[in-house]
Amino acid sequence: MTDLFDAAPRTGSMPLAAELRPATLDDVIGQEKVLGEGTMLRRRIAAGRLGSIILYGPPGLGKTSIARAIGNMLGKNFRPLHAAHNNVADIRKIADEARMRPTLLFADEVHRFSATQQDHLLALCEEGVADFIGATTGNPYHTLTPALISRSTILKLEPLALEEMEEVVRRGLAHLGRKGIVVDLSPALLRRIAGRSGGDARRALTVLESLAVGHPDGDRFSSPKPWSRRPMRQHRSITTGRAMRITTWSRPS
Repeated sequence: MTDLFDAAPRTGSMPLAAELRPATLDDVIGQEKVLGEGTMLRRRIAAGRLGSIILYGPPGLGKTSIARAIGNMLGKNFRPLHAAHNNVADIRKIADEARMRPTLLFADEVHRFSATQQDHLLALCEEGVADFIGATTGNPYHTLTPALISRSTILKLEPLALEEMEEVVRRGLAHLGRKGIVVDLSPALLRRIAGRSGGDARRALTVLESLAVGHPDGDRFSSPKPWSRRPMRQHRSITTGRAMRITTWSRPS
């Protein structure tokens, strides 16, 4: 089954964040409490019995990327769904496919699915027809049906720490370098990008990509030189006819 977005030809390059999607959970930065070795999720993947999982947390934490990485590790057919362009008939088609081929069904923004759609997802979970991962930015206990919650394991993802965000930016720099796009970031600017992204890896990579591409001097970007820290000195001071004092300043050479 294909949808409008699958069938449309790709006319542009992928965003940097999409190009850096991890192939396995070992490639994911952060989320050790949920994704680390020995966790419940890792044990389920190793046993080939994922079941029904709900990932929730703020945007940009990689919920879709984590789901795809799990699909790769399980070796199952990855079938994404989104409430904006998939309906009950699509869920039924995937259920039919899953009876013939091992499938991981991923529902992005699952909180936007109607109660009827969630009931059909619930049926897949109860029958064990397919493994299921739902992603939501809202608290699932408030946004999903109680029946779906009761049959799912809820995993909360946290915003990335500053050091983890810096590693995200460094990974983006390395990837751009392999594409021939050289980006020279000062440690201060790298830390600023990481710190001002609010733990959102996608936002940091989007900022980095915006800085890196489209420069007239070729595929190279260098951090601007920092402002001079030399002391300012008063250059001259004049008084206008309305008794307003205007002072101009300059830096010593």
